[in-house]
Formats: sequence, structure tokens, C-alpha cells
Amino acid sequence: MAQDTPPVTFDSVPAIERPEDLFAVATAMEREAARRYDQLAERMDDIDVPDLAALFRRLKAMESEHEEGIQAWASRAEVEPEQRLSFTWDMAEGIAEAALADAGGAESLTSYKALQLAVRNEERAFAFYANVAAKSSDPTVREYAERMADEELHHVALLRLERRHAWRAEHGGSSPSQAPDVETVEDLAAWLADRDAEAAARHRMSAAVARLSGDPQTAALLEDQAARRDPQAAPATDADLGDAVSLVQMLRHEIRLANEEYDMLMRVVDRAQDEAVLALAQETVAGTIARLAALRDRTAALEAASARDPRV
Repeated sequence: MAQDTPPVTFDSVPAIERPEDLFAVATAMEREAARRYDQLAERMDDIDVPDLAALFRRLKAMESEHEEGIQAWASRAEVEPEQRLSFTWDMAEGIAEAALADAGGAESLTSYKALQLAVRNEERAFAFYANVAAKSSDPTVREYAERMADEELHHVALLRLERRHAWRAEHGGSSPSQAPDVETVEDLAAWLADRDAEAAARHRMSAAVARLSGDPQTAALLEDQAARRDPQAAPATDADLGDAVSLVQMLRHEIRLANEEYDMLMRVVDRAQDEAVLALAQETVAGTIARLAALRDRTAALEAASARDPRV
């Protein structure tokens, strides 16, 4: 990687070929996350949400510890990153940089929006590391990336839980998604099997649309998600793709459905009295978060490409 590169984002991260590359990017990402959590904590102080301010400060401390840990890890592995990269978070839709300004900034950032911003970037970080781990031919890079992805997944789960609470507080009640009526692990397994078959058929139809549109990368992502959910499901010609008229809208529709599924599963977790039901629901939640991260990451990449060239 060249020296003195400008700030990078998830969409412009240099190629990861060696451990040095991974450590350089990881250090920059942890540093940016710590900076952003510090800003979010200050904004929560401004609107008098002390519990959330404390959460963001705890996350800031965790990210700072991770940065130090990565540097120590690199030292033990006798790996020295070639440069000091600068990294920049994505701004979620409807959130401007001014909303993260110092006290007295022009815009107010609600608890839900602050958590939405944090979730978006933690999910993209998880997707980044998971993608590196899946594609790298270097076993050391794969090992490190898998461990980094696991850490990000814990952050995503924590932030998504807090975001649910914030949504309820700001909208006066619980989310509209209804939990499945399950009492036994067999009930939950049957419900999940139905969801998986429906989703897999829809994913395969969407993948065919993406491939015909000349986007093999989006097609491959959707085919992989379909295979993980139900290897036997065939493409459904009547699949509900929402109001999608573009690949980005199609992916956003999938993200909405995955978010609804996450909410429903979390309600199962909240209500579960059977340990087997709880274990299966929690395991499925982790898979749903991983799917969401991959969908959001690909959507953001398509949006970035479209901004550079409207013909994309």
C-alpha cells in the first residue's frame, strides 16, 4: 500500500494481501470508531441521555483497547504496518456530519439515530473482516480477520439491542414486528424452516435479476445467502421483491425483511422459557446479523459506485 494515502472508507479500503495490510486498516478503523463514539457520547450528554452516553464511552474505551491490542498483537507477530492510515465512518441516511459536531452543533441527534449510525458502521466492519477472512489465501490473514470479525459481531449485537430500546422509547411502544407463536424448539425450527424456504426462493430470484443486470457480485452474495438458508429451494417467479426497480432497492427490501426477522427473533429471545428455544433463537440471531451486515455492505458499495457513475 502506498504511503500518504488520503482517508479511506469501507468502499475504498486498499487490498488486503498481507498481515501488514490488515493491521494497518484495523488500527485505522479502531481509531475512527473510538473518535466517533466519543462524539456520540458528547451528543447524548447534550440531549440528556446519560445511559446511552455511558454506553458510547464504554464502546470508546473498548475500541481504544482494541487498537492497543492490535498494535501489541502485530508486535508479537513481528508484523509492522507500513503506514498510518486515516479512516472515515459512513454517515447513515438522514444523518449529517454537523449532527456529530461539538456541543452547540446545528443539528440534534436522537438516541435512535445515534445508534443507527453506530450499528451501520459496526455491521460494515464485521462484513469487511468476514469478507477478508473468506477470500484471503494467506492463513495468517484469515485467522486474524476471523478474530476481528468476531469482536465486531459482539458490538453489533449490543448496539442493535440498544437500538430496539431506543426505537420503543421514541415511537411509544414496541416495534411492529410480531414474534412467532412458539413454545417448543420444534415450533421454532418449523417456523424458521418456512422462513428459510421463502427467503431462499426470493434470494435466488433476486440473484437471477442481478446476474441479468450485469452484477455477478450481488448475484453471488444472494446465491450464497440462499444456499445457507435452504439449499433445495428453487427460484420463485412470484417472489415478493417489494417495490424494487433497481438492485439497490432490491437489497434495501431484503434489509427491511431481515430487520423484521431480527426483531421477531429478539422477541422470542425475550420471552423464551425453554433453554433449547433460547439457544436456537440466539444462534439464528447471530446468522441474521451476519446476513444483514453483508447486505448493507453490498448496498453501500452499489450506492458509492452509483454516486461516482450514475450509469451503474
